[in-house]
Amino acid sequence: IKEVPYNGVTTLSVTAAQIATALGVNINTMTPGKQFTLYNEITTKDGKIFSLANTNGEFESIANYNMALRWTASVVCPFVPADAAGTYKITEDNWDGAAGELATVTATANTLKIDLLYPFADNPGLSPVTVDVDVPTGTATVKKQVYGSYGSNFQNFTAQGSGLVFSCVGKIQLNIQHLLGTTDYGFYAIELEKQ
Repeated sequence: IKEVPYNGVTTLSVTAAQIATALGVNINTMTPGKQFTLYNEITTKDGKIFSLANTNGEFESIANYNMALRWTASVVCPFVPADAAGTYKITEDNWDGAAGELATVTATANTLKIDLLYPFADNPGLSPVTVDVDVPTGTATVKKQVYGSYGSNFQNFTAQGSGLVFSCVGKIQLNIQHLLGTTDYGFYAIELEKQ
């Protein structure tokens, strides 16, 4: 798609127009919610080329390496609260297995409140999850908050993470880290579609 010079800390970004040009497609076919997986190559000054094809695959998952040899770009749309509010079906839930369950979403100028993001969680910690949304891009941030309780002792789990809200097409995609105190249970994707 393009070349980006390395200057220490380098931020990679791409526009829909650049992707459309590289693929030879009309930009109008790139609808919000569509995702593209991008693969990067690094060329050193002496001409050596590094990519996922010739490096250890584990480097990609080790945070200390900060390798961006593969990343995903999503076509986004501005956040419109009136379009975002409503009933959603959970279509993917890699944490709780609640695909098919319904959740009610309310919206304000730059937030969503999801009544039961994890409907199989229980009391005493069962709480709505608040999602902060960047209005121009639909970028979502979930600040650390209790969402529900699990286990024989009904211990309160917290969630934090990020994702995207596509209010124009009725989709919410989040990647949530689940924590019990200081114990990290990892990141799990959850997706919802407006009904």
